[in-house]
Amino acid sequence: QKVLSVKSRQGRDTEMYPLRKDVRVQGVDGKKMKLKALTRGMSVLIYYEEKGGGRLVKTIIVLESGKRESQHTPTS
Repeated sequence: QKVLSVKSRQGRDTEMYPLRKDVRVQGVDGKKMKLKALTRGMSVLIYYEEKGGGRLVKTIIVLESGKRESQHTPTS
């Protein structure tokens, strides 16, 4: 079983979510993604339900890739 560790936007709290193979992962455009496409630094929205004292993750929506484009300023 895999576990997803998520840090809040404020960076104060870290939540742990157990993941099953059948969790749905998608981009904001609705395109399906593979679970292994998730990488450190991605902004995600997690939909889950409380079940039996734990959380069952249903859907993960990737909001941002986590990759920062390097900004190149041309020199004169």
